[in-house]
Parts: sequence; C-alpha cells; structure tokens
Amino acid sequence: MRQHDLAASEVQAFETAVRNALMSKCHGHWYPSDPLRGSGYRSLVNDISTDPIFLAAAAEVRIRDIGSRLPRAVMWVNPLSVKVQLENGRYPETLYSMCNSGSNSEGQASDEDELSQ
Repeated sequence: MRQHDLAASEVQAFETAVRNALMSKCHGHWYPSDPLRGSGYRSLVNDISTDPIFLAAAAEVRIRDIGSRLPRAVMWVNPLSVKVQLENGRYPETLYSMCNSGSNSEGQASDEDELSQ
C-alpha cells in the first residue's frame, strides 16, 4: 500500500478490516484439502475497479482513495498460500506460503487457523 500520508496505525487498521471482511466472505468457501477450489471467489482485485472488500475496509477505517493507494493487481487467498499478480507481472508471486506447521491432529491446519494466518 502506498502510505504517503497514512500512519502505521491506519495501515494496520485497514489490514485488519480487510482480513475480517475476507474471513466473513470466505466462511463456507474454504477447502483446506482442495486449496484451489473456489479461488476465484476468494480473489481480491484492484485493476479496472477496486474490490468491494477493499472499499468497505477503507471506509470502515476512514481511508480515502484506496484504489490509488493499492497497486493494480489481483490477489488470490487460498488455504496455505496467498499469491498476487501485479498489473505488469508475467506470473503471480507468492506472498505467503505455509507448510504443514501449525497443523491440527489430523495433519491439516484448521479452516480458521489458515484463514487467520
């Protein structure tokens, strides 16, 4: 995020609001045993338009012009990984990847644990 005139606390509040909105949206659409299932539903975009999750999170924490503060990109939030493809990028980049650490007794991380990571 381009932070020019934002305090670190505002950026953190925005990130928390996005995380909470995404957790709510993904409830029932999170498949740890089939991570790519539903990935389109869990994508966030900032290209021609700005994703409603970004808009709502920005409004919640009173950040204006969020579309211009974020890079033009598509982000996929899947169990065990988060990837982003920037407008000029040829391939998606992995921003977050989790191995089987933090798993429950069945050898898979729980839905809530994975989404909150």
